[in-house]
Amino acid sequence: TGKIRSADGGTLFLDEIATLTPSSQVKLLRVLEERKFEPLGGDSTIGVDIRIIAATNEDLGRAVREGRFRKDLFYRLNVLHLELPPLRSRREDIPLLVRHILEKLGRGSLRVSSGAMNMLIRHEWPGNVRELENAIESAVASMRGDRLSVEHLPDALGTPEHAWGMRLNVTLDFFAKQLLLEKLNEPDGKITPPTPALRRPLRSLRN
Repeated sequence: TGKIRSADGGTLFLDEIATLTPSSQVKLLRVLEERKFEPLGGDSTIGVDIRIIAATNEDLGRAVREGRFRKDLFYRLNVLHLELPPLRSRREDIPLLVRHILEKLGRGSLRVSSGAMNMLIRHEWPGNVRELENAIESAVASMRGDRLSVEHLPDALGTPEHAWGMRLNVTLDFFAKQLLLEKLNEPDGKITPPTPALRRPLRSLRN
């Protein structure tokens, strides 16, 4: 049936739109302009009513200037533009993303040590969320037990010493809660408030 025909009456998501070949760009442009297409191997034209959502990690404006992407297709696609900041610019999202990825892998009960989470937050993530997902999948595949630690993470996540001083947009509460959870999971399961390691009242961490 094909993806375009299957999306008739709905939405078609095209990832990495910048990698479309010139011939495919022409075909997509026709679909957007005329709302019809000719299936591969067919001899008739089929009308479709679809919404197109396209994504890319490239600067399409630059691709247009360099002649790698059609200007008319660019303007057709660029009706509503949403720019998602790179993962390194929204490090506060990483703990939530890690939990989501673990749940998607069926390992939602895994605990992540504060050291491992700190390393994940400090990494620059040039590959953004996909790289993060790959790192978590790799760690889960190489570990046993129910606690993901630094030694389970890929070696590529190691950070130079000078990066330890970088400013992170992550609240102290997250690290304090991680430490508290680790202490509560120790054999005796006891912690005396306020603990010197947290240096803050436990009631401030009740959420």
